[in-house]
Amino acid sequence: KGSAALFACVLAFLFVWYVDAAAPRKVVDDIAIHDLNLLLPLTNGKVKASYNLKAYNGCFKWTTTNPEVVVVDPIYGSDSCGDKKTIQKNPFYEETPSDNSCSTECIVSVTQNSLDRRSSSFIIAEDLISGRKVRCEVYVDKIHRIEIETTSRRMYHDDVEELTVLGFDSIGNLFSTLEGLQFQWSIVAVNPNTAMPPLKFIPFAESNIEVSDVLLDMERQGKESYAVLVKGVESGKVHVNTRLVELGYNLVDQSSVMISVLEPLELHPLQPVYLAPGTMIQYELRTFKNEYTRTIPMPNAQYVWGTMDQSVATVND
Repeated sequence: KGSAALFACVLAFLFVWYVDAAAPRKVVDDIAIHDLNLLLPLTNGKVKASYNLKAYNGCFKWTTTNPEVVVVDPIYGSDSCGDKKTIQKNPFYEETPSDNSCSTECIVSVTQNSLDRRSSSFIIAEDLISGRKVRCEVYVDKIHRIEIETTSRRMYHDDVEELTVLGFDSIGNLFSTLEGLQFQWSIVAVNPNTAMPPLKFIPFAESNIEVSDVLLDMERQGKESYAVLVKGVESGKVHVNTRLVELGYNLVDQSSVMISVLEPLELHPLQPVYLAPGTMIQYELRTFKNEYTRTIPMPNAQYVWGTMDQSVATVND
């Protein structure tokens, strides 16, 4: 009888475990905030730095603990506020948040005018459904050094490259954004005898690159921002320079990078060639410009032909 009772208990336990394991479960993602810390630059001018801060898996109320340092402007009506069918009423609130009160994003803007001190403030995001909170600590400080960031310092004709400026404080911390601050850019050819610089600036409005409204507004006003687009037009080398022109930053050194613009070249035929001893093959050198292919006439003093192993093959140009 004891064995039968033990068997029955084990069987019942396995049945309960199976039912529990097979039962559908609703996965509830916890609320989260995209950035735990931010570093924003201080300015003396009218334009202040701003940053879009996001939170997830909830409808949030945004507050700042120190409005003398930064303020927050919620962005309402976000599609990412969750499935309205799954939102349940919180007993601590009189009503469920509507679309107009649902926010998963806010704009953090610097309000401090003084450049002589580093300050901080917490941004609190409170979920209106659960009452839970997440926070981001925002530091504001003066820019000590700037640096041009590139993805490649070699370009081809008609290639477009985006150059952006990074900012650092006095101990090397990277600023989260420099958007809204005004810069002055210039292009100087390495060869002073160059008739036309190998590189030129092009507007973001004429490109298919997605950028912020702040950057486009500055471009429409004739102001240069922390980001620019450059396009290769001729072969050669240039120095691209930028400096910060905001009030109080006249002692910050400019940043400069050297970019090489190359002519895109291809040998035809492209594929490996197998020849019998004593036979010959004619190669063509081709280039591309404005999506068109052109064969370069030979001989041409600008190009030198050769092989890696003259005991195998030689070139007669």
